[in-house]
Amino acid sequence: MSRKGGPEGECRSCGAPIYWAQSKNKKWIPVDREPVHEQRSKFTLMKRPDGRLRFLHIHDVLDNTEGRPPPGLRFFVAHFKTCPNAKDHRRSS
Repeated sequence: MSRKGGPEGECRSCGAPIYWAQSKNKKWIPVDREPVHEQRSKFTLMKRPDGRLRFLHIHDVLDNTEGRPPPGLRFFVAHFKTCPNAKDHRRSS
């Protein structure tokens, strides 16, 4: 699958399993499927009613005045941080 066909896919350069999720700015981002420890990431995935995933900063989903994440929230990392071939996908300026 691709970002157009659904949320699950594979990195085309390293083959790692990824999710395609939209950022707050509506840009598609490859995200590692494996959740990480909270201290490694401040981002989470939220499923929209249409089935697409959103990649959100934790501040966008805090549910209480103390600034703690909701119980059971899982954290994820953009695949650009873990892909051994990430430099091949960067756009030149």
